[in-house]
Amino acid sequence: EQEQEQEQEQEAIKEEEELETGTRQTEDVSEPSKEQQEDVPVTESDSQEPPDAQESQPTDISNQDPDVPRPPSKVLIDEEQVAKERASAIVLACVQWIENRIDIPNGGRADALSEECRLVISEFVTDETKESLFVFKDKEENAMKAQFLPPVADIIEGTVSYFLKENEEQSLTELFKENELSEGVLFGFLQPDHLVDDLVSMVGNLFLPQVRSKNPWPIAINKDIIGNLENFMGNMTDIANLLEGKTVLYVPQDDLEHIVLCAKDKDLVQRLESSVIHWTRQIKGVVASGLGYENIEDASPLAEIEFWRSRSLDLSGIEEQLKSRRLRKVLDVLEHAKSSYLTPFLNLTEVIEAKTEEARDNHKMLSPLLGPCTRLTKSSLKDIPTLLIEIMCLVRAIWTNSVYLKTAENITGLLRKVSNSIISRCRSEISISEVMSGDIDKSVKVLRESMNCGDVWKNLYYAHCRLISFEVKQKMSEGEGPDSPKFSSSQPLSWDFDESRIFAQIDAFMQRCRDLLEVCEWRSQFSFSLACDEVVAAVPKVREEEEEEAAEPVEEEEDDSSKKKEKLIELLPPAFGGTRAKEIFTRLKKIRDDFASYMEALQKLKYDPLDVKAPGWHDDYSRLKLQVKDLEIVLQNVIVSAFETITDCWAAFDLQEAFQNLSKRESVKRVADKKTVDSVSIFAEDLNWVRKEFDRNRKTPPIAASMPSFAGSALWAKSLLQRISLQHTLLATSYHVVSTREFQEVNAQFQLVENAMKEYMNKVYNDWQEHLQDVFRGANQNGMELFLIVRKQETLLLEVNFSPELLKLYKEVDVWERVGFSIPFIAMENAKDKDRINIIRFHVRGVVRDYNKIISSLASWERKLFSEKIKSLDRKISPAINKMTWHTKGIVDFFCKDTKKQCHVVQQLVDDFKGLKDSVFRDCADLGNLSMIAIESKRLYSAEEFSRAQESHRKVTMDKIQSLHANMKSTLKRMYSMFIHDGAESLREWERFISRIDGMVQDSLTSAVRRSLQDLARAINGDKKTEPQQLFRIRVVLDSSSKVAFSPSLSDLTQMINSCSKELISMLDVIPRLHRLVEAEVRRELADADGPGAQREDKHGGRQESIATCIANEDEILKVMVAIMGGISSNVGKMQKQLTYWEKFNHIWEYDKDAFFRRYAKSNRPLSAFEEDILRYREYQKEVFSEDSTSMLGFVCIDCTSLKQEIINHCIDWQRKFSALLNEMALKDLDSLLDSFAAATASLEVVPSSLNELSKSVGLLKKQQADLPSIEALFEPIYAKYKLLEKFEVDVEEQELAKLASLQGRFEAFQEFLKLTERTLSGCKRNMKSDLEKAAHSFEAETQAMHATFESRAPKSSEKHKAAHALEELHQLKERYEKNLSTQTQLREEMSIFELPLPENEHLHKIGGQLILLTDLWTMFGEWEQIWEGYKYGKFRDLNTQQMEDTASRFMKKVMTKRKEAGHLPLWTEMKTLVDKFRLTMPLISDLRNSALRERHWIELMERVGSTFDYQGDSFTLEKVIDLGLDLHAEFISSTSASASKELMVEDSISNIQETWATLKLETVSYRDRGHFRIKTVEDLYAALDDNAVTLSTLKGTKFAQPFMEDILSWEKKLSMVSEVLEAAQAVQKQWMYLENIFAGSEDIRRQLPAESSMFETVDKNWMYVMKRMRDHSTALDACMEDGILPRLSEMNGTLEKIQKSLDAYLETKRVAFPRFYFVSSDDLLEILGQARDPQAVQPHLKKCFDAIKSLKMEVNRKQTEAVGMNSPEGEYVPFQSRVLTEGAVEIWMLSVEAAMRLTLRKLLLQTLTAMKGSKKDKWVTDWPGQLLITAGQVVWTTECEKGFTEVEKGNKLGMKVVKKKWIQLLNKYSDMVRGGINKADRAKVVAIITIEVHARDVIDRLLKLGVASKNEFDWISQLRFSWEKDVDNCLVYQISARFEYGCEYLGNCGRLVITPLTDRAYMTLTTALHLKRGGNPQGPAGTGKTETVKDLGKAIAKYVIVFNCSDGLD
Repeated sequence: EQEQEQEQEQEAIKEEEELETGTRQTEDVSEPSKEQQEDVPVTESDSQEPPDAQESQPTDISNQDPDVPRPPSKVLIDEEQVAKERASAIVLACVQWIENRIDIPNGGRADALSEECRLVISEFVTDETKESLFVFKDKEENAMKAQFLPPVADIIEGTVSYFLKENEEQSLTELFKENELSEGVLFGFLQPDHLVDDLVSMVGNLFLPQVRSKNPWPIAINKDIIGNLENFMGNMTDIANLLEGKTVLYVPQDDLEHIVLCAKDKDLVQRLESSVIHWTRQIKGVVASGLGYENIEDASPLAEIEFWRSRSLDLSGIEEQLKSRRLRKVLDVLEHAKSSYLTPFLNLTEVIEAKTEEARDNHKMLSPLLGPCTRLTKSSLKDIPTLLIEIMCLVRAIWTNSVYLKTAENITGLLRKVSNSIISRCRSEISISEVMSGDIDKSVKVLRESMNCGDVWKNLYYAHCRLISFEVKQKMSEGEGPDSPKFSSSQPLSWDFDESRIFAQIDAFMQRCRDLLEVCEWRSQFSFSLACDEVVAAVPKVREEEEEEAAEPVEEEEDDSSKKKEKLIELLPPAFGGTRAKEIFTRLKKIRDDFASYMEALQKLKYDPLDVKAPGWHDDYSRLKLQVKDLEIVLQNVIVSAFETITDCWAAFDLQEAFQNLSKRESVKRVADKKTVDSVSIFAEDLNWVRKEFDRNRKTPPIAASMPSFAGSALWAKSLLQRISLQHTLLATSYHVVSTREFQEVNAQFQLVENAMKEYMNKVYNDWQEHLQDVFRGANQNGMELFLIVRKQETLLLEVNFSPELLKLYKEVDVWERVGFSIPFIAMENAKDKDRINIIRFHVRGVVRDYNKIISSLASWERKLFSEKIKSLDRKISPAINKMTWHTKGIVDFFCKDTKKQCHVVQQLVDDFKGLKDSVFRDCADLGNLSMIAIESKRLYSAEEFSRAQESHRKVTMDKIQSLHANMKSTLKRMYSMFIHDGAESLREWERFISRIDGMVQDSLTSAVRRSLQDLARAINGDKKTEPQQLFRIRVVLDSSSKVAFSPSLSDLTQMINSCSKELISMLDVIPRLHRLVEAEVRRELADADGPGAQREDKHGGRQESIATCIANEDEILKVMVAIMGGISSNVGKMQKQLTYWEKFNHIWEYDKDAFFRRYAKSNRPLSAFEEDILRYREYQKEVFSEDSTSMLGFVCIDCTSLKQEIINHCIDWQRKFSALLNEMALKDLDSLLDSFAAATASLEVVPSSLNELSKSVGLLKKQQADLPSIEALFEPIYAKYKLLEKFEVDVEEQELAKLASLQGRFEAFQEFLKLTERTLSGCKRNMKSDLEKAAHSFEAETQAMHATFESRAPKSSEKHKAAHALEELHQLKERYEKNLSTQTQLREEMSIFELPLPENEHLHKIGGQLILLTDLWTMFGEWEQIWEGYKYGKFRDLNTQQMEDTASRFMKKVMTKRKEAGHLPLWTEMKTLVDKFRLTMPLISDLRNSALRERHWIELMERVGSTFDYQGDSFTLEKVIDLGLDLHAEFISSTSASASKELMVEDSISNIQETWATLKLETVSYRDRGHFRIKTVEDLYAALDDNAVTLSTLKGTKFAQPFMEDILSWEKKLSMVSEVLEAAQAVQKQWMYLENIFAGSEDIRRQLPAESSMFETVDKNWMYVMKRMRDHSTALDACMEDGILPRLSEMNGTLEKIQKSLDAYLETKRVAFPRFYFVSSDDLLEILGQARDPQAVQPHLKKCFDAIKSLKMEVNRKQTEAVGMNSPEGEYVPFQSRVLTEGAVEIWMLSVEAAMRLTLRKLLLQTLTAMKGSKKDKWVTDWPGQLLITAGQVVWTTECEKGFTEVEKGNKLGMKVVKKKWIQLLNKYSDMVRGGINKADRAKVVAIITIEVHARDVIDRLLKLGVASKNEFDWISQLRFSWEKDVDNCLVYQISARFEYGCEYLGNCGRLVITPLTDRAYMTLTTALHLKRGGNPQGPAGTGKTETVKDLGKAIAKYVIVFNCSDGLD
């Protein structure tokens, strides 16, 4: 692996070098890839001209600078691209390095890694925050996976490769560059099944040796780590081996060869003691694990054998480990160290030996049980008793021979374990599901065998007990007492064991088996089958029995058919008849279902019934037993009640037979026998009724109109006779009935009745023969000449045309033959062709029926669609209508068969069409039911998770949509293929049909999108019932700018939600419209079938808007989108407050800690400030920690955990920095003090050899002596700082503490040293004083000479010196001056040693200031000379006047700053003069450099000057300007420049206008699919028009516009024309779009307004032409300047205004007919009228005409659509009293709907009042409409109150109190209903009723308090009262003097307002105003309920209240 690493690293380095040298770029230059070609920068010339053109152009090489490098010939190498490729190569190398270290299962290669896996590895390489990587194979998906968190072990196949970064702050790419990838990444492999072993191996073989060998930490930490690792190894070793059932004593890896040295190492001894303690605990655990094992309740003998085997091995292993050399070394070390833990451990060795011996013996004794016990677990139940005998004998042998197991406790446990094995084996054979719901017989067999096993085991035990007792008695009888050697001293003489412990569980198990046997018996009784329960299932069973019988030899011949029938009857379940058949079946089914539910509850028990420890079985079984007993009683009651309503013998017989089959228990059988006699009684009653019926009607028999008179009478008599005969025969077949006495009596009566009826039939037959002689004396053939078929003109249906007389004869003959009489000759003669004619009639009737079926099954529009097929069929049938008679031959063979065949073909087409149409409708419905957004309940999403979840869901949804769309397309193609070759009428109807399908698809998708968005809006905003869903988790964090912010940000979250919402619509862009698609594909397929040369015709042009676009423009969709965004926006403010809350801590993180502590350190704060600051930040830490981590705001869960942790970290950082600063300051003070001692001592120890050294030594000595008190004062602050550090537990280094301890001693030594130094320096001073005085005199002479030189040589004027030379002179003088100044300083210091003064030198003082001033002036002078030279000789066209002015101003300021100091110098004056002169020429230069100057201006200037010059040439410089004397004409040049600037402004304005209109386009978009276009927007055009008009007007008014006047006038005309055309086009477009929807979308309106329709068609064509012409132009200006366009638009506008006036007049007629149309907008009314033929299309507009009719329930009756009821918006349905025909003019049938509504409510109100008296409140509320419930309640309230007043007037003072009590009881009932489980609609009813009835109760209470005693008092008559008046047949409403009829306007199931005293006053005012035919005006502030009060009054009196806002446009 290391070699591979090195090779890969070398390859990566080589690739990196290649990238640096650019080798790859040179290769790419030769043939760049497509991507590289896109990245290559392209110059302007490249983009404009082809390469050939560029190469052909000559290049002027002479003008090119040879030093300037030319660009490469083909590709520019992009350095940034090189860097990117280098970085990509490094990342790729790192990924490859990781891939080569991944262990792929089954020897797979690295290419087995998926692209997704490699992306995760790349992210691990590049992302510094990803610290770990795990790569493994997912066995569920059978693919390699990579992730950043450890995987779950259950899904891993093979090993897990892990990679860990050592340094979190350094990326892998940086490590790769430094060639340290192997050192920076830890990697290895983990086995999912051996994780513990891997951990042990890794720690033991890797970490521990590393820690021991390298010692990377301090000793204490290293020891602590080693100790913890050793403990970890001990625990993990124990865990790893416990899983395998072994006990391994982990021995530390320390080197223990030198026992004595090891014993002295306390840390080592402590670790070894820990190991010994752990060993002791392990061994004790092993020893203790065997205690109490025999008491385990559920153990088996095999488990005990295995236990002793593993225990023996484990203890033996411990013995061997205790003898190992390494472990003995540990014990030796502890023995030398005299460890107290050693003795307890050594004592355990003896215990181990004893326990090992016990385990071996027990295993040996139990081993013989292994074979039989193993067979016991696998044998069948019937073989178990034999095995139990063997097992019992072996147990007895163990009892006799074992040393340790012979005790009563062990034998009892062993026997109990055998019992457990028996139970376990039986439980495995018993299937609870089989017992509860399977084969009963099989279950019974298994249960009984299980009980037998238990009995055998107990009997064996008792038999051996008796045998042992017998043997003991026999031995004792032989004289061998208990002391005999034959009796073991430790063995009991008998098996006197605790039987309850042995057999308690098996006894309980056997009882459970008995209980389950009884359950099986119950099942056999109550798990019966009924007639509907898979009757067919019996047939296969009979067939199986037949096959079995066929295989057996036949002994006796029987009637096979009767035998099969009997078997089938036995298997078939009973059936029930009669009027109560359903009830009987229901009750029996309920009994069976109840029993099944009891059994199901038994099956669903949370415990196993066979588990004897389950405590609940007894209660559950007892409860079931009681329930079954109740079911038996219920079954008896069912049998009794079933016969109560039986009135006929058939039903009675069926019942008694059925119940006889069901009755298997004795008590049920007795009841069934009693009911058998009842069937005979019923037959007797029926026989008596038949006799009476025959006697009463024998003269005028009741026969049907279709029956013949004679034969019908005979048939009537025969039917009576058959009725009793069949019953008699039926009863005679039952052995239960025949044996009764009652049946014998009834049999005699039956014989008499039978004879009388036979005589009557013979008489009627004779009468018929006489009648035939009178009627048919010859052959009647007249009816045979009729045509076969006639057509009904009103219905277009066909009828069979045949003679009625012959038909009667045929019927008589047929019926007499059925009665059983012979037919006379005359009848036979006339009916000889009866069969032939009947056959013909049958076939002709079949033709008629088939034809009528086709016509009837087709709707009107479908008939148009099938018009070609129907016409073809009519042609086929026409001979039967016009030519064929009943004599015609070949009717059946040639006409009927062919016609029926063609009918069948057409019918098949119709059926196929309808099936396909239904399929399309279903697919549309499925589209509408799709959910396009996925929101899991109670899940918090991050923004990314939500986005991914929606993207995944959208993919699934899109697949469903495309599948459904493809199905519809395929279906429609099949449908279209039926009609593609039909005529124009069919194809037109097909166009309308498929357009309707397109609309349905769009509506379905709109519904799905709307519902999905509403789900999202509901999750975000909540609704009336639910709160907003907690949807997103947003973290509060500190962003990069240290501001509290959300992650993700609110804008990102909003954008993500908005994007998800829009994606729902945009993903539908791929769904094309079906209209043209279907036709095109079908025609294409037909064309392909006809051949490549076939023509493909597309008759349709234009394009419709896509479905997605239409959905996106839906108002409802936009509203939901707005609601979603509004919900998010409304939550933003709250969330921002959450951020603001944390701002109180912003000082903790916002402050720059480093800067703060720099200032803090400089501020020299007192020690108390440190303490306060540290404590303050500790309090901040506690406060932040106590804040809530999460909060819920609307749909967002805000998580502040990260922010809290960051703030706490900042608090901790503050405390740490304060402590560090304090420690640093303390150490600094301490070191400074100690260093000062050392430095002073070192300096003073040196003996001075010069005056300078002596001066320094003396000064230092004095300073140190003076500082001694202050130095000593510094000790206390230093000690205080270290004390405070100790208080805050700051670790201080030992070396630092040592320094602190030595401080006082070193100070005392320093004081002694200073005293010694003082004496040494006194001797040195006396020797150096004379030399110093001589040096002072020499210095004075030098300064005088230097001053004289300066006065003579210093440069002070530019006339004699140049700047460079002057500066050189000044530099030399400055050097001499600085040297003398240094000498003066040195002398002064040396003389201060002897306390001698040195006066200040005047010469040096004078020279210094002048030298600096002159240097500054000459420097400025030189700088100005350079600037002037640059301007003077530079090209004039390159001069920057602004820069020149700035330079001159800046330089003048510098000059003037020196005026005070240098104003007297000639140099300053000369320099100021030069700058002033330059500034005077600047205006001239600025004017000449004006860019507005044109050629004409320069010509004028040359004429004025009198000379010519090239103002654009290189020779035209500033010097040339001065030479030409242009400065003399400065005034002329200035005026010319100003004029040029003004003219330039005019020129630029005109150019801007031209550029604007050269780019402005007239935006048009396609409108509908009819080839039209419309203007999209003209806002930009109008804005440009306004701006440009103002500009042109301004330009015309200036004198500088004269050169451009022609252009200005031209543009004014153009813009005026554009404005007029745009205004005219917009006016026409607005009216055209409005009228286009009307005339193009409705044939009815076109038909009713033919002239206007024709006018509109003309306008439509003209508009199409105009828009096409305008669209063809590239700019708006060209489009509007088209010739003749303005007059054409004006004409169109006038025409459209005429059409609009006619349309308004037409709508007025409709509104007059149905006034409610006045409240419908003109657009909606036109839509209604345009779809008048389709009542369903009017449904959406009903809500605008009626307050509470959302829709009408429509039914088609005889091809006419009728309204049968009305639906309210709340879901309430009210059926009309009479159907309303919705055909014809819509205003007419709308009036009928209004009348039906009023009639229905008036009649239903009376029915509601009537039903209120005799029904329960809950049923009453459910059955009647909510509006009428309230009104009926008000009527009853009024009536009851007036009755109460009547009682009071009679003297009964309690009259009204009784009414109040009644009303309180009524309210309590309603309250109980609200609290009960009622549906939403009924709840709304009850709530509204309670609202009104509470007010009624309050009124009664107020009347009682006021003492109102008469119904004529004002307090009563002022109330709104209701009464039903029979004379007007309506409810009347009274209030004071007002009287109204109840309006009967349907108002739905809506709520009502709470009525207050103010509401009552408003009611009185408004009702009085209505009564007086006046108006009412509620007045008050906004929002106080004025409008709602008026609306509620309308609800009370059932009036239609219309609310509208007054405006100027209101008519």
